[in-house]
Amino acid sequence: MNRLHAPIPFVLASILACACVAGGGGTPPSDPAPDAPTWYDDVAHVVYDNCVSCHQPGGIAPFSLLEYDTAVAFGPLLAHVTAERTMPPMPVDNSGECQTFDNARWLTDAEIDTIGAWVEADMPEGDPANAPEAPALPAGLEDADVVLDMGEEYTPDARTADDYHCFVLETGLSEERFVTSYEVVPGDPRVVHHVIVFSLETDADVARVRELDAAEPGAGYTCFGGAGAAGAAPLVLWAPGGGRVAMPEGTGLPVGARAVVLQLHYNLAAGPFPDRTRVRLRTRASVEEPAWFASFRDADMALPPRMSYVETGVEQRVPGDGRLTVYGALPHMHALGRTLRVEAVRGSEHTCLVHADRWDFEWQNAWFYESPLEVRGGDLIRLTCGYDTLERSDVTRWGEGTGDEMCLSYFYVTL
Repeated sequence: MNRLHAPIPFVLASILACACVAGGGGTPPSDPAPDAPTWYDDVAHVVYDNCVSCHQPGGIAPFSLLEYDTAVAFGPLLAHVTAERTMPPMPVDNSGECQTFDNARWLTDAEIDTIGAWVEADMPEGDPANAPEAPALPAGLEDADVVLDMGEEYTPDARTADDYHCFVLETGLSEERFVTSYEVVPGDPRVVHHVIVFSLETDADVARVRELDAAEPGAGYTCFGGAGAAGAAPLVLWAPGGGRVAMPEGTGLPVGARAVVLQLHYNLAAGPFPDRTRVRLRTRASVEEPAWFASFRDADMALPPRMSYVETGVEQRVPGDGRLTVYGALPHMHALGRTLRVEAVRGSEHTCLVHADRWDFEWQNAWFYESPLEVRGGDLIRLTCGYDTLERSDVTRWGEGTGDEMCLSYFYVTL
């Protein structure tokens, strides 16, 4: 078992992703009610703020939502997926009942109601003079000082629906630095589902991944779940729509002169298209607070079959007597997962750290708190995961395979 498992699909997955809808139909109204929301006066403001970073020409989504005619065509579905909170894609609760997140993809109840009322009123257009300014595509990381490049195109294995492939890459660094921002540039967005870069802690880790690479013909090696080395630690986590990611101010993840591992999850639903993904890193010689990803997991899980909902979990004390600043959470399960919750318990005080109340394996990400939290040595961390095993006939256990499961959450922390 790898010490750290890819949380996306990561997840990321594909990430980290922000498409809002995926199809639908509708017709514009002829005589809207006078108090009904209109596209230009009300709905476009919500969509532009929350959806069109992906849904515009050149974005990762399959269609644009910049135009009224297109929005009308997808209006009923837009209302449905926002009401269900399946779009914008965020499986983690951001209501405030269990923290709020700086990079949340989250509509307020009022925004969801506005979209629903607009569709109910037959989607009136409104006054084009009141249209909000169209946002630009998210800015890229133009001042990166390290670029990780596969070096050649790789065509995913067409014999499988999901190809997890790893590449051993050099950083070009001569000494340790700290990653403070990164951007993943997928070679072909049709197949790149999530990307993780793993740093390697020891020379033995480097030797291990090179051995795995040499044992498999062609570029890279198959690596479902993790990099295949005990000391592989997540350095970059990306899913479609994640865009440029900045670590919390004053923090950074260490990266040194050793090689790193670039893991790509290719989904072949659209076909096995060749890909050459690149990762841009901005690094600094030092940061005020070096950070790392701490994890809590239930590795002894055993899920009984034929259950519509079954929970597993684990409790663990924070070691030592120091204090940790927690900047964000990265929950992770596989396809059977439905819910995940982590709490910190100190005496009678309970603090919710993260609650994935509608887990979706396809949309994973690192979620950074609006305000960092503190945990102390001796605090009890309680992790609980819920699953649907109705279609399983055997016990499901922890593992790297698609038929296995996981119950864990990473936390981005500093000492």
